[in-house]
Amino acid sequence: MGCMTTAIKNAYAESLRNIIALLKQFDDTNEESFYVMMKFAFKGYGLSVRTFASAIKVSPSAVSKWVHGDAMPTVPTRKAVRLAVIDMLENRLEHLYADIPDSMLLQ
Repeated sequence: MGCMTTAIKNAYAESLRNIIALLKQFDDTNEESFYVMMKFAFKGYGLSVRTFASAIKVSPSAVSKWVHGDAMPTVPTRKAVRLAVIDMLENRLEHLYADIPDSMLLQ
């Protein structure tokens, strides 16, 4: 694994850490912020609509509507969705370095 690959993964990991930290402070009552979060998580970080929908037990069309701003779930649902997004991004972060030896990672 080359140093460039490790550097790219380190930069990606830092961006994941930053977005996760922001999402943990998120205001679930703000509809515009919810839409931005969904768009960013699914288009910017490549979360899968089908996988996400299955994980939170809703239809893929509902998630797609949230991502595109065509529908807005209730505040309790937005909170559950936000926590699920955080969980998926943390999982992605956790598995990001699986194929890189510890000696090549930033400390």
